[in-house]
Amino acid sequence: MGKIAFLVSGEKMFKKIKTYIDEEDIIVVETTISNALEEAKSLIDKGVKVILTKLAIKMKIEDEIEIPILSIENNISDYIELLKEIDIKNNKIAFVDYIEASESLINLTKIISNDIVFKNFTSEEECELIVKELRNKSYSILIGSALTKKYANKYNLKSYEVEISKDSVLMYIEIAEQIIKFSSL
Repeated sequence: MGKIAFLVSGEKMFKKIKTYIDEEDIIVVETTISNALEEAKSLIDKGVKVILTKLAIKMKIEDEIEIPILSIENNISDYIELLKEIDIKNNKIAFVDYIEASESLINLTKIISNDIVFKNFTSEEECELIVKELRNKSYSILIGSALTKKYANKYNLKSYEVEISKDSVLMYIEIAEQIIKFSSL
């Protein structure tokens, strides 16, 4: 069977996936959006047949890469688990990410609180501007990517990344294995 690689941004996600996986055929690499393409090409040179990554990285590299790239995304229960940990009654919260939030997540937060907003950015500069603007509007907690966390820290805001569950990781591995199996027939 060919190799599968997780190409992830953020040390927390990297460590989380590493704790779920102990197979030799699965590689986990930490990257940034800016160096994701060279990392992906390096993985292909090492015999990787399928790459699993976040949608933002997939969009950045998919036109340049000839192997299948699957987008791994958090499911709604991953967000619910995170929101349970946060004091949402006394804080204004913003989801700040590279991609737009799912409709189901937006609908869920409308039920929970009116003090939750969603912002998405297309560049690092835009991310920083959004974080600054949110701080000026008294938002105190940001939920998003590793980049969101970087600027939240810079402007003294609390930040959280949504953690992907073990079940989601295993499901994506299974899908990748099926792709490899069918492509070798």
